[in-house]
Amino acid sequence: VSPKGFVNLGNTCFLNSTLQCLAYLPPMCQSLMAMPEAHDIGKNNGKAGKTSQGKKVTLMLRSLFRQVHGANGSNFTGHALAPKSIVRAVPSLGSVGRRNGYKFRPGRQEDAHEFLVHLLDAMNDGELKESGMNPHASGWRDRMPIARLDETTFVHRIFGGYLRSQVRCTSCGYCSNTYDPF
Repeated sequence: VSPKGFVNLGNTCFLNSTLQCLAYLPPMCQSLMAMPEAHDIGKNNGKAGKTSQGKKVTLMLRSLFRQVHGANGSNFTGHALAPKSIVRAVPSLGSVGRRNGYKFRPGRQEDAHEFLVHLLDAMNDGELKESGMNPHASGWRDRMPIARLDETTFVHRIFGGYLRSQVRCTSCGYCSNTYDPF
């Protein structure tokens, strides 16, 4: 049994440690807790009943974190929680989002960072699809009504940004900046 209510389910320590970190990251929890109920997801854009895999993962995390923080009306007594729905979804994470192709294998040891990257990518993909954007369509950024609209998901606001690389001329002091998104 792990600290504060998580339990290890086989070789899922990579998942367990990642979820524990995310569960106590205030912006992440606040964003998830503020989401509408699962039955209201998709109604705003007429897609009720067509929840993407990425959005399903987000809703699973929302449910788990509500249990951890006692926000679902239950009193969390510190007993171990088993995130079985998330464990079952792990094999599909590698096929959701832009990093398509990685295969998580149930019962095998995996890398926590790799899991985190795929989890966040799947959640971000689900949020984009939920708002009507298809990040897998060719030229989708050029068709957005507002530049960088894809950077407004809660996942990108918490974990995204730009890395500035700067080269400075030693003679004249001119700085050349390059910005790479992450």
